[in-house]
Amino acid sequence: MAEKTTFDIAVLPGDGIGKETVPEGLRVLEAIGRRFDIAFQWQHFQWDCDHYVKHGRMMPEDWYDVLLPHDAIFYG
Repeated sequence: MAEKTTFDIAVLPGDGIGKETVPEGLRVLEAIGRRFDIAFQWQHFQWDCDHYVKHGRMMPEDWYDVLLPHDAIFYG
């Protein structure tokens, strides 16, 4: 049997409908993962308008370095 594959995914729900659709999208990916023996490690980032109001920017200055180690970005 093949080894289980694990992917590190950055999750950015964004604003508006993304906050509602991203959780459902993650549920779909989890179901696919169970079927095909794929695991996901989700790291959630709350880089949205609330973050902007608090910090004066949508993402921190080091956003690229923070996201770079991930295998993919799931963006809403």
